[in-house]
Formats: sequence, structure tokens, C-alpha cells
Amino acid sequence: MRRLVCICIVGIIMATTPGSARAQDPSNNPDELNRKYQEAVAQLKAAQDRKNELATENEKLTAEIAQLRKQLADVKNEVAAIQDKTYQMRLENFALIEFLRRSGLMTQWKIFMERPLMFQLAVPEEIDTTSPLLPK
Repeated sequence: MRRLVCICIVGIIMATTPGSARAQDPSNNPDELNRKYQEAVAQLKAAQDRKNELATENEKLTAEIAQLRKQLADVKNEVAAIQDKTYQMRLENFALIEFLRRSGLMTQWKIFMERPLMFQLAVPEEIDTTSPLLPK
């Protein structure tokens, strides 16, 4: 019996105060609620579209970074190969000069290098004629 009385009291309170106040609230207009719902759906759709665009752009940039890293590794390998070649060439040049010095041919070599050549050599454009390694 007490249970029934409590349920009735709670039911009367709920039916009179908050329910009637909510029914008369102008913000509960179905058209207004539908409009707000549609706006929220549009905002969520726009946010999802932007998220997908950013994910696509991120994938493209990640692929570009991988390609640039590969190019960088190739260039580093090429630089290392060129450094090895130039080191070898410097060693050979030093060995030649030392050989000429020890054998007494250095003076003849200097005389040979100071003489003008009988004919003009065509120097390709890709050779740097200002290099300190070339004889003067």
C-alpha cells in the first residue's frame, strides 16, 4: 500500500510540474528542434569530410617524405662514391709527384708542363678549368 501511495505521489508531481512546463517551452518547437538537428548533422558531416581530406593529404605527404628519403640516400651514396674516387686520385697524384721527386724527373716534368702545347686542346664544358688540381 505504501508503495502504491509513493508511486502516485511521484506520478502526480512529475505530471504537474516539469511535464507541463516542458510542453509550454517555446524552444521545444518541433520545427526548431528539427532545424537544430539538421544543422548538427551538417556540421558533423562537414567535420567528417574534413577529417577524410586531412587523412588523404597526410598519406600523400607520407609518400612524398618516403620518396625524398630514398632520394637523399641515393645522393649520399653518390657523394660517398665520388669522395672515394677523389681520394684515390689524390693518392695517385701524390704518388706520382713523389716518384718524380725521387727519380730526379721532377725538373723535366716542370719544364714539360711550362711549355705551351703544339696544338690547342678542346676542353669540355663540364671540366672546371679553375680547379687547383690542374697544372698552371
